[in-house]
Amino acid sequence: MNNNYILDKELLEKRLKALADTPYSGEINFGAMCYAPRRIPIVKYECEICGKITERNQDDLDFLKKAKEIVTELKTAGYDVLLDEREFCKYCPGEKSRPPNLIFIIRFNQNENYHKARARSSYDFKLVQLFLEGGDHFSGDYDETVTLHDNIDQIYKMTGLGVDMIVQWLHERKKKGKAKNEHC
Repeated sequence: MNNNYILDKELLEKRLKALADTPYSGEINFGAMCYAPRRIPIVKYECEICGKITERNQDDLDFLKKAKEIVTELKTAGYDVLLDEREFCKYCPGEKSRPPNLIFIIRFNQNENYHKARARSSYDFKLVQLFLEGGDHFSGDYDETVTLHDNIDQIYKMTGLGVDMIVQWLHERKKKGKAKNEHC
């Protein structure tokens, strides 16, 4: 990742629209298609809010660690972001889901409300980070190419940017899907 973050909300919304309007032109790698199942160890998670211990699987804690790293980097770059990990603790009040989600909280200026999004994958955080720093793709966990062009809806979900544009984009995408299915 580079450190050329875009902080201006209007520029970010224009960038999101440009991504939605153009196909990804780089090389696509589909990555590994099979892998051996593995046993995921259960480990202890200490809640940063209440200090109590909850058992979680290692994958959940790996997800939390990666999300925290990205949120820290975004804060360092100047973004007003927070991470709510309450769902990881079985003792803290609030909605719980299995597996636990992280709540990503962001705003682009002090005069607006925070946008909150539930995230279950480190990809959600990688997409936001890549979008904010001006990139267009990354290599996933299985060496697959993950493009921003194919994840406009996730960027919107995580940032709240481009609400009018995303509604139009989703409508057009749905129409294209119907048209494709009519020819089958």
